[in-house]
Amino acid sequence: MRAMLLLTILSSCLFVFSSAKICGDSEGAWAIGFVYGKDPFHMHAPNRNHNDTYPCVRNPIFDCNAVTDVVASFVADPFMYLPNGTHGKWYAFFEVKNTDGSLRRRHGQIGCAVSEDKGHTWKYLQIVLKMPFHLAYPHVFEYKNEVYMISDGWSNLQMYKATNFPLQWTKLKDLHKLHYIDPTI
Repeated sequence: MRAMLLLTILSSCLFVFSSAKICGDSEGAWAIGFVYGKDPFHMHAPNRNHNDTYPCVRNPIFDCNAVTDVVASFVADPFMYLPNGTHGKWYAFFEVKNTDGSLRRRHGQIGCAVSEDKGHTWKYLQIVLKMPFHLAYPHVFEYKNEVYMISDGWSNLQMYKATNFPLQWTKLKDLHKLHYIDPTI
């Protein structure tokens, strides 16, 4: 069995793709990368010369240019959810910093991408959760055959339930009303 991780990559340089906008803002240029290995203690980034399970994966797997439904300056805080273990579709949930000028305040929303080939390629789906406040650091899990998400809202932690996985979520409750940043539950 192989271990896989999605990573947020902070770069001192900006990731630029042909005919694409430059990602980044005053908080930095963030993108999402993929590493793998035989276990969590032996992880490495895929590369072109490494003949392994994921020889075609390139990092970053996506950045703000992959986001098509909002004006984004970066993507960060990924969480990988594998509903059927390593078989079937893989989902990545992550913060998308929406920098649309019409917003009262630029803030994070939760986006989703899917891979149908064990991480070789990823397709951005859409923003799946947005609120009138900042959302970040999603954690997705299954409990009693239902899928839930916990997200950092800067002023509290919220729990959501998937009503149409992975695209629609309903808020269930505030879990805690203290100021946390990127808590892990």
